[in-house]
Amino acid sequence: MVEVMACPSIEDVMDTTTAACAASSELMERFLSGHWTPRTRANYRFILARWLDWCLTHGYDPLGGADATALETFIAELKTAG
Repeated sequence: MVEVMACPSIEDVMDTTTAACAASSELMERFLSGHWTPRTRANYRFILARWLDWCLTHGYDPLGGADATALETFIAELKTAG
């Protein structure tokens, strides 16, 4: 049997107390309520939470202010972190 580690919720990895973070969190949860399997939703939640946190840490609007270079940098940092 393969053990599946639980992915954190967005609240586990970033502060959602600001209005912008709360709005991003709500939008992400609506997106994730689609027709995917629970594991797919958990994986999407995991990476999207990190994207939102990364954008906010680096001064990008995660819903429209980040460009391809920002996304490539984010991906490179994820790969470096393992």
